[in-house]
Amino acid sequence: MKLIFKLLSAAILCSISYSSCIFNETASDPLSDFSFIEPTHLPVINRIELEQYGIYKPGNIVKFDDKYIIQDQSDDYLIKAINAKESAVYKGFHRGNGPEEFILISSLQVVDSVPFVYDIVKKQLHKLSFNDSVITSEIVFTLSTEDRPSLVLNTSKGIVESGVFQEGWIKYSNAKGIQIATLDFPEFSVLDHLTSTDQSIIYMSTLMAAKPDGNKIAFATQKAGVLAIAEYSEDSLAEIVQKRYFPADVVKGANGQIAYRKEGKVGFCDISCSNDLIYALYSGKVRETAGSSAFHCQHMLVYDWDGNPVKHFILEQNMLSAKYDSESNKIYGIGYAPEGCILEYDLNEK
Repeated sequence: MKLIFKLLSAAILCSISYSSCIFNETASDPLSDFSFIEPTHLPVINRIELEQYGIYKPGNIVKFDDKYIIQDQSDDYLIKAINAKESAVYKGFHRGNGPEEFILISSLQVVDSVPFVYDIVKKQLHKLSFNDSVITSEIVFTLSTEDRPSLVLNTSKGIVESGVFQEGWIKYSNAKGIQIATLDFPEFSVLDHLTSTDQSIIYMSTLMAAKPDGNKIAFATQKAGVLAIAEYSEDSLAEIVQKRYFPADVVKGANGQIAYRKEGKVGFCDISCSNDLIYALYSGKVRETAGSSAFHCQHMLVYDWDGNPVKHFILEQNMLSAKYDSESNKIYGIGYAPEGCILEYDLNEK
């Protein structure tokens, strides 16, 4: 699969104005940015063990109606959904190379009350449906690009992509697949020697969340400490806030490949939002000391849509992925303690 991400071709270069963009390099770490806020410790209020549903290596998660849809990295089916109240399990997306099979998926999301997932290899966005115990899919969009988007955000106005591109950090295309704009890479002087392709590899796992009212998007990087906000419409994407905390700690080998130093920190591991706030799951752990648990996060950092720190929640149990549910005012997501489980935290009166 590494070869898939290295297949690159020319991308369309679009210019974008940053005259109104707010850049912030005053804090070297997100936790320092929140140092003036007293953190609130959140206890787990509900825990659902996933082994009982045959889910042994859960990854990303999203809530849809009375179901939790989960990417399962251990099974022959890439996606499963559970209804804990009814003890029901749904399976879909068979792993394989066949015409109706899938090798690698990402970007599990719910948009306008419809669940979607992205097929990285075929560059197709699928709408999910549930029938008895089966998850079926319908192709709703195929990206007509020779680049390799790894994460895709579906919005009512267009498609936003992060991935391995030759030019630019983020790409934005309208509903017809026509590229509208790109965002430039975050500027860190220690990375100036890298090519744009090198930098796109660093930022290809950028996480994205669209404001429900449909006029802003939040971005958070995992291999570096960057949080950004952009305004968008059907024909534009303009960055208005970019908080650059720390760069990715990388070296370029003699073979030209990018490698991450074990002394480097992990940044943000998930992001979600409401119309008022951005909820960013943050690690800050060093790979050398934390090992595989470096991506298991204890901090939920809450920003407003101007990029200002608002709240800092410390989670009782670390989470690999986490989302904010505006209907219940709760945080839910995936944790390992030690086996995979769904954890819930209540934000009411917090």
